[in-house]
Amino acid sequence: METMLKLPQFSVFMFVLLCCCCCCCCCIQFMGAAAKPKALVAPIVYDPITNLFSVVQMAGRPFERPLLLSLDSSIVWLDCIHPPYKSSTTPSSLRPVLYRSAVCNAANVRSSLISGSGGKDECFRPPSLICTNTSCSAWISGSYSSSPNSVMWTDTISGLKATDGRSVTGGPVRVPKFAFACAGDVLTEPPNSVPTGAGGAAALSRAVLALPTQLSSKLSIKRKFAYCLPRGPTGKGVLFFGDSPYSFLPGGGDYSTAL
Repeated sequence: METMLKLPQFSVFMFVLLCCCCCCCCCIQFMGAAAKPKALVAPIVYDPITNLFSVVQMAGRPFERPLLLSLDSSIVWLDCIHPPYKSSTTPSSLRPVLYRSAVCNAANVRSSLISGSGGKDECFRPPSLICTNTSCSAWISGSYSSSPNSVMWTDTISGLKATDGRSVTGGPVRVPKFAFACAGDVLTEPPNSVPTGAGGAAALSRAVLALPTQLSSKLSIKRKFAYCLPRGPTGKGVLFFGDSPYSFLPGGGDYSTAL
């Protein structure tokens, strides 16, 4: 009789414990789904010295330095030597893009400056972020000059912030396995190729490895973007990725209705 009395109590305890576990799992899944961004945002500034626009520093790589706002570029590229590129994750998630891999095959560049496909990097210097013999090389371009001297990598980046179209709603969003090209100062040194202080280019074309397509495929946001350029050096501009509304100024209307 004693055993028979204990069994129901034990069963009730296990049932309550199971219910609690199920509720916790549902809450975690709900919180994860709720935290998923529908749109991302970054500031834009104007450089009067070069008459170019750049996406300015947010937080995390690759947006620690300004990037040229380029509607023509097919691949996001960075000067990975000045200063040396360091992955934002521990352990590092930085991985080389191998020659003839799917990402390398997608590194087809079609712009007003250049036209070419991903090739095999060959160099005769000590291995570095811009010198390997097994990785994919790609063409990159600034505002008026281009170069084939870059090496493709993937890394987890975090620089763009979540937005509801009217204000910033969250911290930097992590984007895993983001593909970009590493170069030296071959395009940042020539005068007026990129904005003053810029360390690369933010590609906004329709290419597979441009920012809009990569953000869409990796974060499941809509493959579209909108921007409002600042009127001058002291003006404020903004760049949106993903779903509308697009409210460029505090208290402003939804400009997506006019697009």
